[in-house]
Amino acid sequence: MHKDFSFEDLNFKQETTEHLLYSMIEVLHDAGFRVTTQRKIILEAIAQQVGWHVHPKDVFSYVQKKDDTIGLATVYRTLKMLEDMDLLNKVYMMGQQNVHPNDPNHEVHYHLICLKCGAIRDVKDSMLESINEHVKNEYGFSTTQTKLSLYGLCEDCERFMKKK
Repeated sequence: MHKDFSFEDLNFKQETTEHLLYSMIEVLHDAGFRVTTQRKIILEAIAQQVGWHVHPKDVFSYVQKKDDTIGLATVYRTLKMLEDMDLLNKVYMMGQQNVHPNDPNHEVHYHLICLKCGAIRDVKDSMLESINEHVKNEYGFSTTQTKLSLYGLCEDCERFMKKK
């Protein structure tokens, strides 16, 4: 067993996943949407990946193990609905694989997303850690997940726009 692993961590992850699942179900109910068995399985797949970049094919793979009658189109429609409700943010990863937050190679990072060319740059620096520290010290709130995407123009697109 890995020395940094504890059952408390596992229980916390499970509680977080369950809380996220029930929160999403509640939001859908409040918005007047039916929570079908298929939707619940898709929501469960998303909740299981909390902290990851959720990829539709990963969701589909999880869903297929639970109910092989749920098609990829249903997964995409549900993800689009959740995006439209601001429950998910769409980030185009352009071929990059999802990374699990407990993966030793995973680092806290944020995204710079160019609105012109669609390029995404992962930025790994201490800014987010400083924000999390500030929030802990100032408000007594311990962050378990941090997501930040900054939208604008990359250097190349900004240079191109100035030439016009």
